[in-house]
Amino acid sequence: RLLGKKDLGTTEFPPVETALIDGELAWRQHGGGHTTGPNWPTFLKWADRYIKSPPPPKQPVP
Repeated sequence: RLLGKKDLGTTEFPPVETALIDGELAWRQHGGGHTTGPNWPTFLKWADRYIKSPPPPKQPVP
C-alpha cells in the first residue's frame, strides 16, 4: 500500500511484459533493457482514467 491506496493485488512480481493497471497504482516491467519507451503505451492507458481533456468551450447563443 502506498499513501492509503489499494495495493496491486499480488505479493509476487508478475511475468515481464505483464501490466497491472486496474487499480489506483500501476506496475509493468518490460524486457527491453534500461529505457522507459516500451512502458509509455501502458502508462498512458492507465493515466487516461485520471487525466482528461477539458470539454470544448460552449458556443455563445446568437
